[in-house]
Amino acid sequence: MLEKRPALATLTTPVATGAFRLQFDNAEEVELVRESVAFFDELQGRVDLGLRHQGYLFAACTEEGAAAQAELVRAQAGWGLTDVELIDGDAARRRFPYLSANVINARFRQGDGWLQPRALALELAAASGARFRTGTGVTGLLRRGDRVQGVVTDAGPLEGGITVIAAGPLSGAIAKLAGLDLPLSTAETNRSGSAAGARRCPDDDRIRDGCPLASSRQRRSRPLDVAGSCRTAA
Repeated sequence: MLEKRPALATLTTPVATGAFRLQFDNAEEVELVRESVAFFDELQGRVDLGLRHQGYLFAACTEEGAAAQAELVRAQAGWGLTDVELIDGDAARRRFPYLSANVINARFRQGDGWLQPRALALELAAASGARFRTGTGVTGLLRRGDRVQGVVTDAGPLEGGITVIAAGPLSGAIAKLAGLDLPLSTAETNRSGSAAGARRCPDDDRIRDGCPLASSRQRRSRPLDVAGSCRTAA
């Protein structure tokens, strides 16, 4: 395994939120992530990944959004996700005091949470048994006819029967060396401390109706307002 940077998991991995949840709107993703979370829990029993089941909270501040949340919780129960709580606005504010008076209802699942992505990545690397060469960038591909037989690095050529591009969101640039077009690009995201995927209004810190707000690890000094110019999330 070749890594251009001087150490593993030092680019996108350590700035990821590390959040995981099962509160999806389709059964396929629920089952897919359920398997991953079970693996995280098992691994946490052997090594500290910083894993915390602190929960994911979604709030709605419109009647439309509240109805959609209730319908989703019913659907999730049908998919076997029976531990999602649907909480009315008053009960939600008692439990999560940072919510504003505009919240009509909320859904919460304690089993969702966070872990430390770099700790997970390094543990997986150590358990893989692979050999890693850091500080080595790929500058080209070794070809024999129409087959790739290795790579050219800034430290010299390295042959291999199989070459795997594993550069995550940066894989497109390496794929071009093989004449492949991978439609991958990077984008800036907001690391505000809210749950992964939370979408913020452009003019303040209000979060759109139905988006994840916070977990029990977050405490705010003033109520979190999800009304105003925010609209219902798809």
